[in-house]
Amino acid sequence: IITVDMSSSMGQAVAGNALNEHNEKLTRYDMVKESVLKLIERKYDQTTGEETTEFADEDYIGIVLFDSDASIALPLTQLYERDWIAEQIEYSFESYFYKHTDEKNPSYSNRIKNQGTKDANGYQIKSYGTNYKFGIDAANSMLSESDADLKQMVFLSDGEPSDKNSGYDNTIRRMAQAGVVTSTISVGKDNSNELQNLATIGHGKFSQVTSTL
Repeated sequence: IITVDMSSSMGQAVAGNALNEHNEKLTRYDMVKESVLKLIERKYDQTTGEETTEFADEDYIGIVLFDSDASIALPLTQLYERDWIAEQIEYSFESYFYKHTDEKNPSYSNRIKNQGTKDANGYQIKSYGTNYKFGIDAANSMLSESDADLKQMVFLSDGEPSDKNSGYDNTIRRMAQAGVVTSTISVGKDNSNELQNLATIGHGKFSQVTSTL
């Protein structure tokens, strides 16, 4: 399960001069979405032509998006459906984070500009907080219902939790006791201590991303 922070700070530009696919400032949102898409795509060795994809078609992936609430953006789905999964990722990220003139068909082309809380490129975002517990609980619920042999949650955030004493660390501790590994990724420099602690509790790895370099 990939559990992704979608609080308003994810609309900040990434350090450096990198541009997104629309030739605008690359935001934390852009970087995370593209990273998730690359994680599931098929990859091949340029010399041998052999497939080097990290996950087999039999593996499952699920995605939880959270801010002050949480939503299951993708239930656990086998990677036979990579193209469909990629479409779901594009749709769920866009509809969760941005305001659109047509919310039933959200896309880059119908984002609303220069109103309300905006990202680094001036597009209106849905401004909410950073509630770790709801995201972790949603991921735990999905994993608890799975009979997979190996289970892992990758938890990604760019900010300090607004619910620091809500017991999400105890949830990760119980997940670890049940065999679920929790790894964490910090986008930026603001919350590395908290996420490093959660990775330790979850018997996983901690990584930090501060730029695209």
